[in-house]
Amino acid sequence: MRIIEFKTDYAKGRGVDKVLLAPSGENLEKMQTWHRVAKLDPDAVPEERREGDSYAMLRMRWDMVGPAYEAWRKDQAIPETGTPLPAWAGVTPQQVAVLRKLDLRTVEELADASEGTLQKMPFVDSRRLKTLARAFLDGRSGSDAAEALAAANDRIAAMEEMLREMQADSAEDTPPKRRGRPPKAEAEAA
Repeated sequence: MRIIEFKTDYAKGRGVDKVLLAPSGENLEKMQTWHRVAKLDPDAVPEERREGDSYAMLRMRWDMVGPAYEAWRKDQAIPETGTPLPAWAGVTPQQVAVLRKLDLRTVEELADASEGTLQKMPFVDSRRLKTLARAFLDGRSGSDAAEALAAANDRIAAMEEMLREMQADSAEDTPPKRRGRPPKAEAEAA
């Protein structure tokens, strides 16, 4: 699903915010539909109707539309991928405004900025800003890997504990099997 644009329709003297959504891929041009933003907000759904697949789908759609809608209301564009510059503590709001004029909207774009773009920046530390962006991205990828490794270790420990419990339960329930022919007394009893 992709967000194409937002607009405000004025009907009966009041404004209604709408969003144009379309599926990604080849049906992008064919299946564009306008939705009222207020109808997509899952917080507007009554408590008793907040279960099931339709509510989960509404919540998932709002997770995509909500941040973009808030950015549109603040007259800012939200990038589709990457870390938005306003979400990064390495720049001031004034620097964000300047970087937007240079078509830099994410930390990743700033880290990959060309020398010509750096020279167009009106602040003194433009090269340092690019270095900070790279360091932020490198540090973030390292911490993401550490978190994923810790989560995997936790899952492995939980699975090992479950395996031990299952082995202990099966050992208690069934007597050990003997190989070969049963003793003569057991055979006559059967």
